[in-house]
Amino acid sequence: MNPVNILMGPKIGDLMHSLTVPAYYYHTLGRKTNFYLCERYDTFSTSLERTYEELKPILEAQKYINSFEIYDQSKHI
Repeated sequence: MNPVNILMGPKIGDLMHSLTVPAYYYHTLGRKTNFYLCERYDTFSTSLERTYEELKPILEAQKYINSFEIYDQSKHI
């Protein structure tokens, strides 16, 4: 089954709360999530790259996350 794609911006509280969506998809539909970080409308207070590196081990440890990446705007998800 194809993974669900989720694009999330730089509000860490919102990002953490949004993890309920991939968990829901996984537990109800058996679908994992490709989770992307971006700075489309706002910026991270440290940096996108630092935030990604700090969150990477946490998100990759979740069984409902298929992949965790920085969103590449040249590609379409």
